[in-house]
Amino acid sequence: MRFPPLRVYSLANYCNMRFHSSSRRHHSSAFLAKQLGFDGCHRWLLHMDREVSIFSVIAGWALSALVCVALLADAGINLFAPQMLATDMAASGFPPELATKLGLIILVCVVLYAIPATAALGAVMITGFLGGAISIHFRLGEIFSPPQLICLMLGVLAWGGLYLRDARIRNIIPIRL
Repeated sequence: MRFPPLRVYSLANYCNMRFHSSSRRHHSSAFLAKQLGFDGCHRWLLHMDREVSIFSVIAGWALSALVCVALLADAGINLFAPQMLATDMAASGFPPELATKLGLIILVCVVLYAIPATAALGAVMITGFLGGAISIHFRLGEIFSPPQLICLMLGVLAWGGLYLRDARIRNIIPIRL
């Protein structure tokens, strides 16, 4: 069975579209999942069809804005005042001339994360960037240092904000509380 592109957010929605177009009878997602042979996942499919409150979407955008502001501040320092970071970059083994390039990388990650159509790609790129920062501090022997914890929290906030504001991410990772 071939599934349509990302316009359809879950198998249940796909089943409803497919069966509603050929017949006028209404079937639940669980019934359609059983008819298609997905016996074990019909409860999971029901979870995927539920509506999301406006509060969670607003909270997701607020968390995403917090991540964007923090990373834009970091990119601004890298781009416009790289001399402030020269001693820290030299201590970590990076030439200070790379500050501008790191600032551009951060800026691209933030822009991709802020645009809803490319937010997942931006979140992956932010996670990679922050993971690299954590590993550099780990290599320097700074285990559980404040910069590592800040990077970890920014990564968690980035994915948490995206999870709350994007239905596609909630369908891929169905967290039940």
